[in-house]
Amino acid sequence: MSERDVLELDCVVVGAGPAGLAAASAEIDTRSKALETVLDALARPFVNLDRHIEEELLALVQAITQQVVRQELKTEPERIVDVIREGLAALPASTDEVVVRINPTDADIVKDCLRDEDIHQGWSIASDATIERGGCEIETKNSIVDVQIETRLHNVIATMFEDERISNA
Repeated sequence: MSERDVLELDCVVVGAGPAGLAAASAEIDTRSKALETVLDALARPFVNLDRHIEEELLALVQAITQQVVRQELKTEPERIVDVIREGLAALPASTDEVVVRINPTDADIVKDCLRDEDIHQGWSIASDATIERGGCEIETKNSIVDVQIETRLHNVIATMFEDERISNA
């Protein structure tokens, strides 16, 4: 509100008595609401910007993590055996006829790394080019355990954000 506006309102209030005061009060309310609307509109892009930055950072973290895991597999390809064991551990103990579907490159590594007794524990390896290196899908008659990199990463991030929401509550 400018100085001129204040003087005009002052003249209205002084010259018009209680009716002028009511008119001035109504004018102040109108202008206050207009100011609130403008301030809300100015704040809204920052909320959207924060959400956009959060999404972009999450995508960056996912991309970096995938590259780190891929590099780890290049330097220590036998890590795929640990991934398989992790997936097998998620199955019920009495599960029979287990098929571990893995990338063909990983399949060769796994066959070289596994001890003979591991192969005779009721599971077999199936090469599947649709499975990304470093991950696997473990299938039984009744279930599928998805231990692919993308799925594991998604689960870790979802858990992390869930923990964050709980701690902020």
